[in-house]
Amino acid sequence: MTTLSYQDGFDQVNQALKKCLNDAEASTILLCERSGSVIAMESDAELDQSDNVAALAAGAFFASREIARMLGEDEFNTVSQRGKKVGLFVQAIDGDFLLMVVYGDKTNQGLVKHYTGIAQNKVQNLFEACPDLKNPVRLVAGTSFELNFEADVYKRA
Repeated sequence: MTTLSYQDGFDQVNQALKKCLNDAEASTILLCERSGSVIAMESDAELDQSDNVAALAAGAFFASREIARMLGEDEFNTVSQRGKKVGLFVQAIDGDFLLMVVYGDKTNQGLVKHYTGIAQNKVQNLFEACPDLKNPVRLVAGTSFELNFEADVYKRA
C-alpha cells in the first residue's frame, strides 16, 4: 500500500466511518483511542455526551479484555451491549484503538458486526499506510477545547 499524507489518511478514515454508518444502518460511529478520546465521529443523530460515552465504553472494553485473560483467553476483540432502545458494538483496531457503533432497536446486530468488521479492516490498512494516524497526540492536537466551570470535565468546543 502506498504511503498517505496525514490529511488524506484522516479523510479516508472519515469516509470509512461514514460508509459503515450508512451500511450498518447505525446512528453514530466513533473512532477512539485507548482512553476513549474521540478521534473521528460520524453521526446521523444527536449524541450530546459522545466524549463521556466513548470514555466509559473504552473503560468497559478494556476491563473485558482483562476478564478474558483471567478466563484463559488471549483477549476479547469485541464487546456488545443491547438495551430496549439502543445498542453499542465496540471492536478493537490495532490494540490501542476502538470503533464504537451506536444503533437503534430496529437495526440488525449482525449487520452492525459485519460492517464494523469491514470498517475495522479499512482503518487498519489506513494506519499502516499513514503511521501518523496512530499518533493520539497528533490526532487530538487539532481539536479545540473549552473549560466549563459549571461541569467537572472539559468539553469539545
